[in-house]
Formats: sequence, structure tokens, C-alpha cells
Amino acid sequence: MEADRTGRADAEAIVIARLAADENLRQREFPICARTIYCAHASDAPLPRRVAEAMKESVERASIDAREYEHELERIAETRTLVARLLGADEEEIAFTGPTANGLNTVANGLDWKSGDEVVCYLDDGKCLSLARPGAEGSEAGVAGNGADR
Repeated sequence: MEADRTGRADAEAIVIARLAADENLRQREFPICARTIYCAHASDAPLPRRVAEAMKESVERASIDAREYEHELERIAETRTLVARLLGADEEEIAFTGPTANGLNTVANGLDWKSGDEVVCYLDDGKCLSLARPGAEGSEAGVAGNGADR
């Protein structure tokens, strides 16, 4: 597993180095960079070119093929395989969710919370975990901020 992580870190470093060194590549992969300096944001970000192209293909296929969903399921399975390989994980350990908050809530709501447990989050972020759990009425998880609220 450690060798997988080292290999992944090396691959990530190579991709980042290529993008940093080759402005043309960076602008091809992230077209927004051709007209502006973009500072990444974890919530909202411009789509990489490849993602936009894949989305366009999917929408076009949906307009002419009643069974396009099968193709999308195949692409999801292929992507899960690639992500598992990249992370050195099993495919069964990879889950795709919508927004980050949805994924975090899925994990948080799957934990065996005990009385006195706390959630630590950055309260000034505007989006904190929602710990509403079905069947947990009347129970409450403590929320400890980072001091930004003081």
C-alpha cells in the first residue's frame, strides 16, 4: 500500500510539474486560464476541458440514444477502476457523490456517534456538516469551531 501511495504521489507531482511548466498544456486543459488568473476554490471551479467534452458527449448521446444510461454506467465503472488504481484502493472502496458536503454527510451519518462526540469544523465556511440523522431526534452532536466565530 505504501508503494502505491509513493507511486501516486510521484504521478501527481509529474502532472502538476507538467501543468506548471507548460502554459499551453495548462490552457488546453483549463481554458479559463487563457483569459484570467484563476485561484482554485474547493466548492466552485471551472471544468477541465476533458470533463466538459465528456459532458457534451453524454448530452448529445442522450438526445439520440434511448439507452445512453448503460454507456454512462460503463464510464462510471471505468472511472472507479482508475481512481482505485490511483489511490491504491479496491474498487469497492470508491464512492462517487455529488457535492463535498453530501459525501461528508454520508460518512458522518454512517459513524456510530456517542454522547459527547464533537464535530470540529470551520464555522466561517458557510457550509458545515448537517448531522440530521433519521431516527436520531432529540440527540445532538456537539459542534466545535476553530475560533473564527469569536
